[in-house]
Amino acid sequence: ELVAMEERVPGLWGWGDNSRRQQERPQERELDSRTAWAVAILDQQDSAWEVRIIKEFRERGEAVVLAQVTVGGVPRQCYGSSRERGAAAFARATDDAVANIAQIFGASRKQSATGGPAAVPSASWPAQPSFGHLECLQMGPRHKSPSTPTHEPMFSIYTTSTEPAPHPKAAPVSNRRVKVLIVAPVESSVRAPLESLGFECTKVNGTEEALLIVNEQGSFDIVLLEGLDPRKEGAVTASKLRLWEAGHHVASNMVIVSATATDFGDVSYDGWLAGMDAVAPLPVEAELLATSLTRLMQEERSPSQSPRGGFMRDIAASYRIGVLHVYLEPLLDPVVAERMRPTIVLVDDEPLNTRLMSKVLKRYPAFQKLVTLHDGSELLPALIERDFEVDLILMDELMKTMPGSEATAQLRAYEREHNLAHKPVIAVTANVQSFGPDHFMNVGTDGVIMKPFDIFHVHSSLSRFITFVHTRASSKLLGNPPAEIGIVSVLATPPKRRGMATRASSTLKTLSALRGAA
Repeated sequence: ELVAMEERVPGLWGWGDNSRRQQERPQERELDSRTAWAVAILDQQDSAWEVRIIKEFRERGEAVVLAQVTVGGVPRQCYGSSRERGAAAFARATDDAVANIAQIFGASRKQSATGGPAAVPSASWPAQPSFGHLECLQMGPRHKSPSTPTHEPMFSIYTTSTEPAPHPKAAPVSNRRVKVLIVAPVESSVRAPLESLGFECTKVNGTEEALLIVNEQGSFDIVLLEGLDPRKEGAVTASKLRLWEAGHHVASNMVIVSATATDFGDVSYDGWLAGMDAVAPLPVEAELLATSLTRLMQEERSPSQSPRGGFMRDIAASYRIGVLHVYLEPLLDPVVAERMRPTIVLVDDEPLNTRLMSKVLKRYPAFQKLVTLHDGSELLPALIERDFEVDLILMDELMKTMPGSEATAQLRAYEREHNLAHKPVIAVTANVQSFGPDHFMNVGTDGVIMKPFDIFHVHSSLSRFITFVHTRASSKLLGNPPAEIGIVSVLATPPKRRGMATRASSTLKTLSALRGAA
């Protein structure tokens, strides 16, 4: 129920309090093969490695631990989980977290212990950008290995500094020079250094010039969007290049990389929807960029083929290759990308407010699917008509016929009655102090935006919030922890009770049936 563990036992990992003190390494009990392998791997790297317990709680019947392992002065964090009963489950969950971190060290140094799990792609799943202050609640799918328990995994998180294990390699890049198309509105700062390192670079100023040159010369190995906002001009350019590829049935897709000075957490969702492969920071050292691009060319990733409305492993999931934030499942198919663009419902009885919000959101290619309603009473009929194919609802509280809280309560009742997936609702109000947060939590609101708010932060807050709730749903996590995601205050919601299965997750239906039988 998203609460801290009450039962504690002293033992292997130093359980007994919830502080961030240094924990003792395992010495007292017999280790399973996976944990013994993990300890051996870490001992090879640094005989004085340390473990700290950052967080521990129970969720959906699992004991969950966020552990930090410091090896050679470099800290790395990862979640682990266990379904064993009793307080000892938390020690097992810590074993799981430490083993996951050990896989990173073992894979990155191409080491494999006899009898232990080899370095597999499971150790290279990404960290997500942080959400507000939730640095240790960045969601991503759990990693599987030959010795991972057979139960459905929950999630696992690495810090953004983590170097992932290599994915299955594609054919190595040949000795020919790598062709790079640089799209930059001003003089490129990386063209000359890349050419000195052996890259064959062509520079154009904008989208139309880029389309003209690929029509004339064919596809390039890499397209570098330098200085183009990946939320706006960069997204448009990437989308049009993907459409060009689809229309010309190219043998292999171009690697599209955005180089931007904007924080990756603010642009990750937009870059992913636009079909980009990776995002690089600006300024960047050309040699590091060249090395990272070369490694990226040798990676083999899985293009997302999830239809709209289905759940993939995670949206905009990313991992690090050198200076690059690389998307694990890039949206290379423009048809799939269009289906994945979020549909946002705006409910407000003031036309001026809806026009302003629509204008703000439509500045970004990712937020072009908007539905405008003028009263809370219109919400449920509109969702039924659209077969509930919406991603987010922004609800004004004070409306003439039906207030937002009543419309939200009506929606939640309908979802329970028909076993439908939970649709996230954000209340937009200037009266949160009058109603109190409990008022919104009790009717099923997921978050609150206080008026007045800075429209400059609307895009980043909503894109992070959508990623946050989708990741929890796709990872089959129930309820939401309290958080501040930009201008959105995420309200703490407890896990759903049994019997409230969702259409989005057959696993939840199975769990409900098993619990009911028990």
